[in-house]
Amino acid sequence: MKYTMSKFIVKYFERYCSAHFDGEAAALTQKAQGIFDRLMHEAPDMGGSANMMASNMDITAAFFAYYEASDHRIGGEAIETLIEWLAEDYRWLGFFTDMNRRRYVRPLYYSIYSRHAKEVERRKANGEWLGTWSIKINPENRKEGISYHMSNCPLLAFVRAHGYDELMPYICRFDFIFEKFLHAKLIRTQTEATGGAYCDYWFVPDRSSLAKAYRDFKSI
Repeated sequence: MKYTMSKFIVKYFERYCSAHFDGEAAALTQKAQGIFDRLMHEAPDMGGSANMMASNMDITAAFFAYYEASDHRIGGEAIETLIEWLAEDYRWLGFFTDMNRRRYVRPLYYSIYSRHAKEVERRKANGEWLGTWSIKINPENRKEGISYHMSNCPLLAFVRAHGYDELMPYICRFDFIFEKFLHAKLIRTQTEATGGAYCDYWFVPDRSSLAKAYRDFKSI
């Protein structure tokens, strides 16, 4: 099976290449495609398109494919730029997912992720999807916002296996794009990448009293 980067991913990386490496975008993409195929064959089993979170591995592998294709010139700053572009291009989603205004966001989010967490458990019990995250929904029974824990991070395992440890903080930064879409603040005290037992997520509406109480708190 040959793995190919999605047009969606390539569009953003080529935009970055065109902005920073004049005339090299096509050549870098061609080289990155071959590296991406190799990296995906080395990636853990996440269930492919049947797993709604598997695309995270596709994006991570694409980043490292361009990282290698560019002789490490496309690094962490590229991730930060892509996050800014994605947040801007899909800013319209915030109209529907604003946690300050849309009461359905929290129950809808929990419904989707609860079903997914159960499917992950079922698949893993059958020896499938062994490389994907395990998820616990609102384990601390928080009354506000959206809270869950994720463990067994396949991106961290992949990064460490390929010696890209110094770039893992940039991969984790992708989580903060949801602050933009949800009009929320992410309160996070630990990640597996920083030695925690799990990655904790707690999104609270950015106009809430909780967000104000945590306004000086810097999530990792």
